[in-house]
Amino acid sequence: MADSGVTSSKPEAAWRAVLARDPFDAAALHGLGRVLFRRKRPAEAVALLSAAIEAGPDPDVLTDLGAALIEIGADAEPHLRRALAEHPDHCPALLTLGGLLLTNGRFDETLTYLRQALRLPPDGSETRLALVGALIARGNVAYGADDMPEAERLYREAIGFGADLAALYQNLGNALTAQLRLPEALDAYRSALAIDPTNDNTGFAYSLCLLLSGDDAEGWRQFERRRNVETLRRDHQRRPDLPQWHPGIDPSGRRVLLTGEQGLGDLTQYARFAPALARFAAAVVLEMPWSLMGIFRDLPGVERVIALDDPGHGCDIACPLLSLPLLLGPHAGLQPPYVTPPSARLPRWTAWFDRSGPGRRIGLVCSGDPRHPRDHARSIALAAFRLLLDRPHLSFVLVQTDIRETDRAAFDSFDRLRCPAAALTDYADTAALLAGLDLVISVDTSVAHLAGAMGLPVWTLLPYSPDYRWKLNRNDTPWYPTMRLYRQNRPGDWATVIQRVVDDLPRG
Repeated sequence: MADSGVTSSKPEAAWRAVLARDPFDAAALHGLGRVLFRRKRPAEAVALLSAAIEAGPDPDVLTDLGAALIEIGADAEPHLRRALAEHPDHCPALLTLGGLLLTNGRFDETLTYLRQALRLPPDGSETRLALVGALIARGNVAYGADDMPEAERLYREAIGFGADLAALYQNLGNALTAQLRLPEALDAYRSALAIDPTNDNTGFAYSLCLLLSGDDAEGWRQFERRRNVETLRRDHQRRPDLPQWHPGIDPSGRRVLLTGEQGLGDLTQYARFAPALARFAAAVVLEMPWSLMGIFRDLPGVERVIALDDPGHGCDIACPLLSLPLLLGPHAGLQPPYVTPPSARLPRWTAWFDRSGPGRRIGLVCSGDPRHPRDHARSIALAAFRLLLDRPHLSFVLVQTDIRETDRAAFDSFDRLRCPAAALTDYADTAALLAGLDLVISVDTSVAHLAGAMGLPVWTLLPYSPDYRWKLNRNDTPWYPTMRLYRQNRPGDWATVIQRVVDDLPRG
């Protein structure tokens, strides 16, 4: 509760004595209300402060009443606005209303009131701290809405008030990375790590920026910090019975369990390193989710593939699959094709294609897992592909296990687009389907990785700020020699990307 002209230094008994002589003494009602509020009795404080207002709309009383109402979850805003109507430059009311609006997610109004409060005496640390918190919160909203310049501006304003917070510099680094201003982003991450060197969330974000910028040596070293990132930690705690590989440990002559982590596309990309490890380990057992097991059972050098929850691994050390570029070097893995569909799966998909129309067969993936944290940036509405899907002499397959409700109407409107949906029971089925296509056009999802791992022609559509593995300023990738990259030139501009795809398709 903000300080005011009414002293609260008197004890409760003294104020009650005044009220015993005059129950309508406004100063005593106010003073006792403040005492009770500070003693964590906000409901009693509300009754007294409400009575004190009867003597007149004092901004101090109104502000204190607002603070007490906030504490009990009641509507405080009208009283705080009334205080400011009486005294527009009442700093405690500005601060209290700003805090309330911040809690309610009304960030722009919050900043208006807190900036006004900062211009008034006393220019105290409480006001600065509140404003910094509001700037960070509003910056996070802008970041979530993909308004990166605004997020950057707000984070920098917070830093300008002397906020020396590791998380703030990390947020700034994220906003700069999303704008592909990588040298500035790396500086921001380094500032965050200088403040808190143990913050693995920052270290992981730093590693992704390093890898995107092309600094693989330091990037892969920092990439190990993902093990302690909250959203990824469970992948590295699943095998508590095994010692974990860390840089400096030699796995030669040991039975190594390669543990699965992150997404299905990541696992498909990094499985290529298992055969290289098998050349000097006693044995390599590969851990995979069930949907991928069928396409990696014949990977050279792998003794066997087991499920994520299979306790019968028979190994003496665990190594995360995505640590192999650091252990072996990023160029040690197999070059595609290193995935082939099981032969038993091919006949059903050959028969399925026999029922399709004439012309070249093109697979299309317009959306990935909606749970992906950046799905809104990578997935594309099916309707946006109309220019492609209207091309004559082509037949199309939507290589997805489901169709989003927002895409259903568009799907129904395309005569030459088929979708096998639930028939794709696992990635062995998906691989058998892809084997019958002439070209795959995909957003950045696991199907793009699978097509690349099979050595098939695949055109991958990337958002303006791509995943670290795709680097920058190139339309190819050493990960998949048969893959062509189509990048956004402006954030959110898929129309231009799709037009380039259409232009590159052979005519006739």
